[in-house]
Amino acid sequence: MNRNLYALALSLGLLPQLAAQSAPCLAYNDVGTQIYSAIYGGYAYPTAGRVMWFVTPATTTVVQSLTMLLRNQYPTQRGEYLKLEIWTDDPANPGFPGTRLGGGSWKSSTQLVWQGTNLDQPVTMAAGTGYWVMLTEPGWTSVPADPSGTTLFPAKRFYNGTWNQDNNQALRVRFYCGLLDQQGAVPFGPPCASSVGSLGTVFTNEVPLIGNADFRVEGTGFPPGTICFTVLGVIPVFPSVAIPGTPNCFQNTDSFTSLVSTIGVGNVRQATTDGHTYTPFPVPGNVSLTGLYFAAQMAALDPGSTAPLPVVTSNALRVTVQ
Repeated sequence: MNRNLYALALSLGLLPQLAAQSAPCLAYNDVGTQIYSAIYGGYAYPTAGRVMWFVTPATTTVVQSLTMLLRNQYPTQRGEYLKLEIWTDDPANPGFPGTRLGGGSWKSSTQLVWQGTNLDQPVTMAAGTGYWVMLTEPGWTSVPADPSGTTLFPAKRFYNGTWNQDNNQALRVRFYCGLLDQQGAVPFGPPCASSVGSLGTVFTNEVPLIGNADFRVEGTGFPPGTICFTVLGVIPVFPSVAIPGTPNCFQNTDSFTSLVSTIGVGNVRQATTDGHTYTPFPVPGNVSLTGLYFAAQMAALDPGSTAPLPVVTSNALRVTVQ
């Protein structure tokens, strides 16, 4: 963000948003930081690695985002992205994934932290019904499971063209009933569905702390390969406004300036990944920026749309530097 945007935001007398990250509505083995030292995939494997766990919730939960405790140990060598999805169990072939219910991608961290993504569809996980939580990783990603954990889940790994049984594992996972948020990074306003029914949303796995050079706003669930506009606003009370000509889409922030990017195409081992994009916003180590506010919303072209204005828009992410 440029200095003019900083100055304008500060001149408005904006107050910081200090709310802590929302608690998960469903979680397993999420206390502590111990994980398996082993790694998934392989450095020389020709394809990305996939592993999944069979989770049966005790209560019905509508999931919009999820995170795992892990790290990508060799992103520059194998790939920077990770993907999480929720699948049904195949009724015709129990023990294998059936129908994909929702998922998303994100730019991974090399640090051992809780990280994850919004889903491109809210997923209702019915009480007493089993679901597969699937992780796709580029190779040599740490295993998000506690070797001393008490809640074990059946696990499978994909290799040689099929799913193979793995040892039961104490998966570290958090399911959220809302879009991902962080302290100082709060989602606002609705996204709208693309022509294929996918919801493009914005989120971050980083906290906008003074000196955080890795802070970025990410988008997932957008039409792959299309143009994306990241709209930046500075008015913290800007309401959601319907956009005429769109398929029930909303402007969720004012438009002070915008940046252009391309929605990714490819798998987690490539330079971009399907439906994903991100915009870096490194936070300088200047304490005078504490309380600086801006909002970010993404709008992407939808080639399959028949609307007069064929775009899809995300929620906004309201950010206050901490």
